[in-house]
Amino acid sequence: MIRHIQLDVPHHRGVPQRTDFSLCLTQAGDVQIELVEQHDQTPSVYRDIFPDGPPGGMAFHHVAVIVPDVFEETARYNALGFPTASSGRFGNIDFTYVDTTAAGGFMVEVLPDMPEMHRFFGAVRSAAEDWDHRTPWREMS
Repeated sequence: MIRHIQLDVPHHRGVPQRTDFSLCLTQAGDVQIELVEQHDQTPSVYRDIFPDGPPGGMAFHHVAVIVPDVFEETARYNALGFPTASSGRFGNIDFTYVDTTAAGGFMVEVLPDMPEMHRFFGAVRSAAEDWDHRTPWREMS
């Protein structure tokens, strides 16, 4: 679990916007599962699909793709008619969410193919594989 994530240069629909949210991540084989809790009512990529929060507390929101160039891939989606819903930086990792809900009912998170990204995903995988089942989650720094 990563609580109250602080992003650098966060934008929602092109407007600077900070959102208070936390993540809980796990791994099931080659699939990473990300649970998101938004703690405030600010406009966000999460509220775009679920303005009042997901029905029943959980719902499918996005898939992630890892690409050589986040901005080039985002521009490709934009050229296909899918707008950028959110963008920012986590550490030195740039990311975007592209609004593909009109085509598939979910968004696409675009992430960079860089060592820091793979280390982060590797840490999530290791934590899931090493989980002792005694606590429902562990804090990630």
